Amino acid sequence: MATLWLLLALVHSALAVPWWEVSTEENAKSLALYFDREARRYFVYTEGTIASSEKALSMYFNVARGPTVKNICEVGFNAGHSTAIYLNANPEAKVFSFDIGQFPYTRGNSKLMKSLFPDRFEYISGPSAETVKAFGEARPDVKCDVISVDGDHSTEGTLADLENFRKLASCRNWVLMDDAGWNSTNSAWQMAKDAGILTQVECFADMNPRPDYQFMEYPENRSWCLGFFNVHDLDSECPAWFDTNPNTDRTFVRPIEI
Repeated sequence: MATLWLLLALVHSALAVPWWEVSTEENAKSLALYFDREARRYFVYTEGTIASSEKALSMYFNVARGPTVKNICEVGFNAGHSTAIYLNANPEAKVFSFDIGQFPYTRGNSKLMKSLFPDRFEYISGPSAETVKAFGEARPDVKCDVISVDGDHSTEGTLADLENFRKLASCRNWVLMDDAGWNSTNSAWQMAKDAGILTQVECFADMNPRPDYQFMEYPENRSWCLGFFNVHDLDSECPAWFDTNPNTDRTFVRPIEI
């Protein structure tokens, strides 16, 4: 009997799933904060983290775990916060992350992410205005079901990312854009709406993010938009979801307060 229990214990140990692959919001947050700590080893870390807002983290987590989501594409790996959330949220999905790679912690954390998710994470280094186009030409088999835009925050750069990612989007896609309350990114989002590139669902600002950990500085407000790319003109099999453009002539970021 003792031998049987030992064999069962060994089998259980061999089949045990690492905690960071067990999909829960708490595990996603823990993984994001792990990468935040790792980034701070380099002593040049100045960027924020989506984990500072429970509301933003929850939306990104739940959008990524949609049952039809197989490929998640993002511009702006930075320290890997959002990538960690996506990979934990959806154990079936792959993440393709585009980043200019200008910071040592970005390059270091991308290698660390690859070691944890060797078959589900791909890092593409270089300016997104070039790499997204090149990726689309080289990998026409990859269609992005969730697209996250958090790279160049200029109006021109953000609009270029939106335009280029639309060509990679699947029929049933979602697009998330971080820092939507900035004037530059807000303008780009509105220009994309006006051009019919995307349809806005909602934009938010968390006016009172409350991190429950001490090693981070108190964050600024997190703001983000959710929408979807209109792609029926790119693929005849994709539906047109509306007859009249439902977008408003101005992008409002709705404040959320506790």
